[in-house]
Amino acid sequence: MDEGNDSAMTRRGGGQGELSRSCEISDSKTAGKMNRMTRLAPRKTLLEAKLIERWSRTAPGRTIIIRDTMLRGFSARIGASGKVSYALQYISPEDGKQRLIVLDAPWHPADMQKPESERRRSNDPAHYRITAMTLKENGGDPLLERRAGQDQAAKARRETKTFADVCAAWIEQRSVDKRSFNNDRKLLTRYLIPKLGHIPLARLGADQVRELHHAISAEAPYQANRVLALISALWNFAGDGLRPRRGSSQRIEGLHWLKPEWLNPASGIARNDEQRRDRTLSTEEFARLSAVLREQSNSQSAHALALLLLTASRRGEILRAEWSQFDLERGIWNRPASLMKAKKTAPLPLSADTIKLLKAMRTKGSPEERFLFPGAGHGVTMLRRFWDRVRTEAKLPDVRLHDLRRTVASWLVTEGVSLMAVSKMLAHSSVTITENHYAHLADSAGRAAAETVARLIGQHGGATGPGVNRQV
Repeated sequence: MDEGNDSAMTRRGGGQGELSRSCEISDSKTAGKMNRMTRLAPRKTLLEAKLIERWSRTAPGRTIIIRDTMLRGFSARIGASGKVSYALQYISPEDGKQRLIVLDAPWHPADMQKPESERRRSNDPAHYRITAMTLKENGGDPLLERRAGQDQAAKARRETKTFADVCAAWIEQRSVDKRSFNNDRKLLTRYLIPKLGHIPLARLGADQVRELHHAISAEAPYQANRVLALISALWNFAGDGLRPRRGSSQRIEGLHWLKPEWLNPASGIARNDEQRRDRTLSTEEFARLSAVLREQSNSQSAHALALLLLTASRRGEILRAEWSQFDLERGIWNRPASLMKAKKTAPLPLSADTIKLLKAMRTKGSPEERFLFPGAGHGVTMLRRFWDRVRTEAKLPDVRLHDLRRTVASWLVTEGVSLMAVSKMLAHSSVTITENHYAHLADSAGRAAAETVARLIGQHGGATGPGVNRQV
């Protein structure tokens, strides 16, 4: 369009006059429902940069489509925000259906001989028209070809992805929401990434996994089983994702890097037999432990260990506990759901000795301090080192911190405390879990109750021996 004509159109009405000489315009809201298009002038000219720029600056508040009348099917689409995109509408020779393909932003023609990093992208409709004309001249179905190219690229990415890539994605996503992620990190850094990380997913099979499981089993059979379980979870994560865990509705979305025919390499590999750990301390062992702890009674780690025993809590619950959760006047620890393994609030009544210890700790600490044991990460390391020293001095090398919790629970059940009460103290998600672990210890309490019944019958004049008339 020459300069004189452009000036004349501006005098006759600006943008609307220019539209009337260059294109057809339709409102996307009415075009979809009524297929209505207002042809403002029969003259056929090209979409021009100045026209597009003017309409994009006016930001009409709704999407409009400006159709080029020289190249059939070519159009500019201006969104409500003024953003411009270009598209080509065509009839597919494959199936005769009408399709619309949005054109990628082309490089400026003057830059085509330059390296890609130095090229400039262009928003000139003339450059998009060249792209549209090329697609029409080439025939075929450009949208299907683009999708096929994307599928090919996805296939290439799948075939080049390694197991280390899956591990990296797992670390990035699950480090935030997985409660036991620290255990995963240890297995990833010690076993999986060094041994399997370099293997492409397409070539990772059961033989490599079985060999790794066998090697770990020689030293740590239980750890080898944890590795197998993590490999299986990582493989599902690399595919369609992980199903929601029991009690949760959240599904873990997958990476979609796997082909359907690629089987989980951890499937079918026999796990090592495991015996449930039920180590508890005997009376003599606990006496030795208490003697060592009395010599360390003023250290912060000793306070943490004492609270572990007095409350039968897990290590993380103690180390992450906050002063605001404790009502020392009423003697209650209001354990929040965020602190608990079962993700449920669990108020815990405190004994007089526990309250006395907490008050002493509060007096020595800073009033502004938030946590009972500041620095959770440092506290874990500190407590682990302290426990290693204590159990060595007490000659209890095989006893773990969690065994103290198990010991306290076994005492309670043996003394006749109900499994329901023990379950609440331990903050188990269900009393069934408590029964599975400690119900066998309730036999002695039940036997003592039976003996008490027999004794009471005798005291009240009843006969309980064999062959004797009973009076009940």
